[in-house]
Amino acid sequence: MKYIGIDLAWTEKNETGLCVLGDGGAAERLEAARFSLGELADLIRSFGREELTIAVDAPLLVRNETGSRTAERELVRDRIHGNRLNAFMASRSFLNRRFGGLRGEDLVREIQSVRPDLPLNRRTDRGGLYETFPTGICCGLFPDLYPLRYKRKRGMSPEDSLAEMKRLKARLKEWEEAGILSGVTDRLGLPEGTPGGKELKHLEDRIDGFLCALGAFIPRRLAVEERSYGTPAEGAIILPVLRDRADLR
Repeated sequence: MKYIGIDLAWTEKNETGLCVLGDGGAAERLEAARFSLGELADLIRSFGREELTIAVDAPLLVRNETGSRTAERELVRDRIHGNRLNAFMASRSFLNRRFGGLRGEDLVREIQSVRPDLPLNRRTDRGGLYETFPTGICCGLFPDLYPLRYKRKRGMSPEDSLAEMKRLKARLKEWEEAGILSGVTDRLGLPEGTPGGKELKHLEDRIDGFLCALGAFIPRRLAVEERSYGTPAEGAIILPVLRDRADLR
């Protein structure tokens, strides 16, 4: 089984974060680049008939023309380790108006053209293709660190964002020492000095891609509850939530 995380950019002009974790938790690939949908499909094709679990940070199925999906409404009402999350409310009209299309749905078509066997909006022991949410993954797997504000917001400096990335890296190093993951912290490539704006965004995309892959992989190693919001038929968001807080470290 390979666990593939994709932080899908809204348009081809921006970078998509990508991570591939092997069955044992080794980071085989971790990067961010301007991938076309065809290039992402070619990556999936390169694995042949190997079992795959693909987790994507993007709306993969949006049936509502306006308003929001059941998935987002259920997510924002839930509490994960006592925390409520905000979520992007997806609708066809907004995505078409703002980004010129529904890139997540286009990616699904590309992937299904090469791997029609992968169940959509579900994950099984044999794999799957589903939507996830890096902020929710952080909340579910690292509640003692949450919120992890590695994405630069108004009022935050680049130094602030980098410090948050290093908090996450320190936890991942502990997981590597425990044999849960391997090679992730080396591939993250966090700088010693202060990153510029473009470099910071590049790092954010890499981390988001990794978190998507981590959420797909972690049920193999830790006791987690996989919460699914929405339905496979109308769009679903799947998140891992630690059952035992003793697994925090």
